[in-house]
Amino acid sequence: MNKFVCTKKFKIMYKLNSVLISLSLLVSFNLSSQRLLQLLYDVHNGTSWDYSERTTYDYDTVNNRLNWTLMEEYNSTSSKWEVFLKDYHYYNASNQIINDSGKTYNSSTKKWEINQATTYTYNGKGLLINMTTADFAGTWDNRDKTEYTYNASDQLVKTETFRWVFGAWEPENRDSYNYNSKKLVSKMISEEYGFSKFDSTEITNYSYTSFDSLKSWETLEYQAGWKKSEKAEFMYNSSDLRTQGLIKEWNGSSYDNLEKTDISRSSSGNKKFWVTYDWFFGSWHNSWRMTFIYDSSSTPSSVALDDFKNEIKLFPNPVTSSLNISLRAELQSEITILSMDGTTVRPKSTIQDKPIDVSGLRSGYYILQIENQEGVSRKTFIKSD
Repeated sequence: MNKFVCTKKFKIMYKLNSVLISLSLLVSFNLSSQRLLQLLYDVHNGTSWDYSERTTYDYDTVNNRLNWTLMEEYNSTSSKWEVFLKDYHYYNASNQIINDSGKTYNSSTKKWEINQATTYTYNGKGLLINMTTADFAGTWDNRDKTEYTYNASDQLVKTETFRWVFGAWEPENRDSYNYNSKKLVSKMISEEYGFSKFDSTEITNYSYTSFDSLKSWETLEYQAGWKKSEKAEFMYNSSDLRTQGLIKEWNGSSYDNLEKTDISRSSSGNKKFWVTYDWFFGSWHNSWRMTFIYDSSSTPSSVALDDFKNEIKLFPNPVTSSLNISLRAELQSEITILSMDGTTVRPKSTIQDKPIDVSGLRSGYYILQIENQEGVSRKTFIKSD
């Protein structure tokens, strides 16, 4: 993620479903028929917006997946964009990313030089179990790795991060996840490693809307006892797409405003602008923003995997046999089930007022594609044994 996105406040939010963090952008870029081409990052100087960074995305047109990302910084002195990092993405036969190779641009030699690589390992069910990053400076040297653990229902229950120290892996921190009756994350317990043991440092509790969208979270920090630290609240439009987030910080007796985000969207539901404000001197002030630029030649009525114009909900998820579909809008819809590489595993059929039998599917990740007069939407679900 870009350095402006990963502020201390937002790291907590991104850790909610950390097994998908490294892949969520790739999945949405691969499968959305309106592809994101570029992200622009601006910072506010107190009067106006200044260019800061931009990220450009290139796609494999044959397999319709992300090929590479190019990152640039804006040089205000020369008024030019200067490249500094390029990431290449490689996939296995199941269309899962297995390697990211990063190269930095040497402005003196005018050449790209490899500087790091991340490898991804999956279990037999196609679930990510290991992500390891190594740096290159003449020779390869391990840097860090994250291991993912699941329960019998294929729910993520633990992530553990290690760093490479003097030729061996040393634990750094770990997060454990609890789930509610709807199989949504209800609590995350964070621990840090020190003096040969793990100590609990944070507990984050999550609540959801009636449509299972994240409503709020609250974090407690351990300081000679559990004490309130931060909380966040999220607002949605009538299509259940997020439009605002508000983060507050505990001052010892009440919560003070800390950071706010406003998300504006196109008529198709895609994000257009993400603007973040900081609170000081009793009012909100512009901090940074992202501008989303999409492929204008693609179908504008389709949205990314995390945006569902038709207000589609699947439950239970993961599912063993019967998958329920809830659409708030009264729409005549047809569904198709696809594998993660886009192969049709269940032909198109009309949605009936009854659950879908998926007991015959193998365990793993699938895409439910819904088509109606408002366009095409896709949502992932997990088939478990």
